[in-house]
Amino acid sequence: MNPEQVHITLKFLGDVPESSIADIGDAISGINCDPFT
Repeated sequence: MNPEQVHITLKFLGDVPESSIADIGDAISGINCDPFT
């Protein structure tokens, strides 16, 4: 398994309206954290 291709889903949003995608992107763009292993 290539560790660079592994991810963890912290919160699954499910089906969201396409009109909400930009708002979701804006909301998570401000998250700042160090990578973890």
